[in-house]
Amino acid sequence: MYAEVNLQMPANDSSFIVPKTAVVSSTEKVFVIKVADHKATWISVKKRRESESSVEVYGDIKPGDHLVKTATDEIRNGSEIKNERMVD
Repeated sequence: MYAEVNLQMPANDSSFIVPKTAVVSSTEKVFVIKVADHKATWISVKKRRESESSVEVYGDIKPGDHLVKTATDEIRNGSEIKNERMVD
């Protein structure tokens, strides 16, 4: 027998909780895709704690940045992004 426990742990000031689908783990790096002026920019991040649907990441992202909700490495740097693809 075993028990499954979910603990709420405070996040670090420089980390963010994002959907797992917003994080891309390629053979080259782990990144999220930030959107500014409808253009994609790959931002390298490091993963920390994970739950079933979300992951804590830290990197060069700030409060108010818009991220692609379902990111893939097929979305290239500089490509155009539509608003409906972004995390709320």
